[in-house]
Amino acid sequence: MGAKVTARSERVRNPPPPVPSWDFRAYAVSAHDDVFPRPASRRRTWMDATSHGFARRCLPLVVANHAGWVVRAPFGLRATWSGSDGPGGIDVRVLGDGHPASALVSDHFGYGILTFNIPFVFRTPAGVGLSVRGAPNFWIEGAHPLEGLVETDWATVTFTMNWKLLRPGRPVEFRQDDPICFLQPIDLGLIEAARPEVVDIESDAGVAAGYHAWARSRSAFLADGERRPGDWQRDYFIGGRLAGPDAPVHRTTVAVRPFDGAPAALVHIVDGQFTTADAVNGPALVKREPTSVTERGAEFVLTDADGAQHRLNATALFVLEACTGENSYEDIVEMVRVAFSLDDPPGAAVGGCLADLLRAGLVDRPG
Repeated sequence: MGAKVTARSERVRNPPPPVPSWDFRAYAVSAHDDVFPRPASRRRTWMDATSHGFARRCLPLVVANHAGWVVRAPFGLRATWSGSDGPGGIDVRVLGDGHPASALVSDHFGYGILTFNIPFVFRTPAGVGLSVRGAPNFWIEGAHPLEGLVETDWATVTFTMNWKLLRPGRPVEFRQDDPICFLQPIDLGLIEAARPEVVDIESDAGVAAGYHAWARSRSAFLADGERRPGDWQRDYFIGGRLAGPDAPVHRTTVAVRPFDGAPAALVHIVDGQFTTADAVNGPALVKREPTSVTERGAEFVLTDADGAQHRLNATALFVLEACTGENSYEDIVEMVRVAFSLDDPPGAAVGGCLADLLRAGLVDRPG
């Protein structure tokens, strides 16, 4: 498997052409250390829980997950709508101890709309607005995020993130660190300049050849009686085309920078600064299934069968999921390089991460 990935991915390693940097400012109106916007996570708990992690193989989902910034709930809360159309119809209960940012939550719009006040004035370049919506591929049971486009190239006001509670009398719970607001800059002029057109696919020989080759390959893959549950087609993931050259540039991740001046997020990183011989030599490691995986901010909390908790960042969790007993150390190094668009194989970091997972009892040798 590793050789196949290497052969296909070496031809699409060139990153997209650089874009001139631009200033994206968040002027803080009130100071709350845990209400700052931060880079969004590429992982989702429900995606990790799918069989063989198949949802994580859908690169469009993964890229959408983290192509922006999120504001996370600084505390847990439970909201229940009475069904009234007027303001004050939502009973909001902060879970746990009181929090100084609790005043950011209100229901002054009525109609079962729960409002989070985002305490920043944002500024983007001329023509660039800000899409304000719920985090991609994330939901809250019983509530739907409302979306807005804000002209942040001139406005000097704050805005709100709103969630519509769907059923009167049904409590809706937001957990601490749940993403309540997703921020993504949008070039509105680029949208307006588009010239939409519907054409027959056969009018473009290259597009038609690529599609038909993919369709045949997909049909054969699905009809293969010897296909194993963990098998998957990687062509899109690695930027490969079955007809014609591979993609000249290809993204498997989006490098979203944190806001300068924001407090550092608490992230426990497995950094690989130790001996790796026990992990990288011998049979491939096998993941021990945790009893639960919970996303908490930029980290993931795994609870093992003994009740112990382990905190991993997204890269360490990716390495853990790759420990299937079939992937060698070299395979996993290549998977991480491709998934995170690295120029050089991250051998030392992956080896160290595997050793740390081995010590923690999250992976083991076969048998």
